[in-house]
Amino acid sequence: MLWLFALLGLLPAGLTGQVIATLTPLDNLVQVGRPFRMDLSVRHPENTIVVFPDSASEFAPYELIKSEPRATKTDAGTSVDGTVLSLFTWEIDSVQYLQFPVQFLDASGDTMEVMSNRVEVLFQPMIPAYSDTLKLKLHGGLAEIREPFPWLGFTVVGGTFILLAGLLFLLLRKPVGKIMRRWRVQRDWQAFKRAHERLLPLVPQQEAFTTELQNAWKTYLDRRKRLSLPAMTTPELAKVLANIPVLDESDIDTLTELSHLRDKLLFAGIPANENELRALHARVEAVVAKEFHRRKEAAEV
Repeated sequence: MLWLFALLGLLPAGLTGQVIATLTPLDNLVQVGRPFRMDLSVRHPENTIVVFPDSASEFAPYELIKSEPRATKTDAGTSVDGTVLSLFTWEIDSVQYLQFPVQFLDASGDTMEVMSNRVEVLFQPMIPAYSDTLKLKLHGGLAEIREPFPWLGFTVVGGTFILLAGLLFLLLRKPVGKIMRRWRVQRDWQAFKRAHERLLPLVPQQEAFTTELQNAWKTYLDRRKRLSLPAMTTPELAKVLANIPVLDESDIDTLTELSHLRDKLLFAGIPANENELRALHARVEAVVAKEFHRRKEAAEV
């Protein structure tokens, strides 16, 4: 009976002997805060389930960065599992020792544990040796300290400026707009007056006079070229002028009369009376003046 109990007591030990964990350093030198690698392989019976260490307590005082397992290799009922461990060390001992546990399940389903072999690695300090022979050097001058750029103040000032500029724009938009409209109305009128006054000496040159006079009033009435007045024939011109509210029938007759006189001169060679041309010069100015006064009143709104 005693030999039976002894045999049962040896079964776990025998199974434990069949599971062998081997730790092999892949890096022989370690430094503080720099990763180093260890290869942990386990040889075990084919049907045995092996669990590699994965908790912080199992690696202490080292820290695990990652574990890169390898595929299982099996031959004649024996399997080999392995993984490459990447570790951190914060120890500064000149020689450091590593040994990790590996767990496995026996035939009854109980968890067993086997320790790997104990390996040593050499610690490589960042500073090779301490020296007290270095002399202290003092700098007698004062280092220039540059003030940081005042972003907060710049933002506040810039935001305030933009706000005030916006308020100023809202307050002055209407009066400034009125001033600009008045200025444009006066500018266009003065430009017409200068062009109109230069035409009287050209009365003997009837072709140049009628052409320039017609261009002057067309430019003023259609300053944005929306009506395309210069490209129109006399009948077309009469129809378009009828749609301009400020012009009455006598105004339209004055402008079309100038166009008729120019057509007779250009296409039939029939000159006009110079006194008639001078009177027509004054009448055209009166027509344009009506449009000027309308624009002047509109600019006040």
